[in-house]
Amino acid sequence: MIINIYINMIKYIIKQLGRSTNVSNNQHNYLKTVYKYIKRIKKQRKYHEALALSCIAISACANYKYPKEKLDSKKFIAFIKSNFSTYCSIGFPGIQASLIMIYDEFSNKHISYEEMIYKKIRCSLIHEADIPNIIFSKETEIGNYNKNTKLPISIIDMLNKMASDYLKDI
Repeated sequence: MIINIYINMIKYIIKQLGRSTNVSNNQHNYLKTVYKYIKRIKKQRKYHEALALSCIAISACANYKYPKEKLDSKKFIAFIKSNFSTYCSIGFPGIQASLIMIYDEFSNKHISYEEMIYKKIRCSLIHEADIPNIIFSKETEIGNYNKNTKLPISIIDMLNKMASDYLKDI
């Protein structure tokens, strides 16, 4: 129930960003409030919810940065790619994740980590409210362990930093 309220709040921001040429002070303040909720949810160990909100914040930024692009997938992936090397050390300390390719069973090909964040994390969370076979870990580990994928909790911080820094610059 609470997660739906937050998602609706951020969807409103996405729509507003799509209509405007500048991000208003109200929108900045609104996103700051959302980031506070994300931190609070993360402290409660509700990682799926915190990650969902973080992905929506990234979508809002991507929507603003690439207003002419129609597909959310292309905007989201392009936004992550344009920032990934800068913020990789936050989400994946000690690993240069931008060089990692992950095998995607459904498409039968290797995909970038940015594509994995969109397809496997963002879409699963937003459309299905779940990430199947994901285990959150305090350690930075990337890989498949007994058909589960370990994901560092710090990915939430990485996405939040990426979005908040972008908003500071516009």
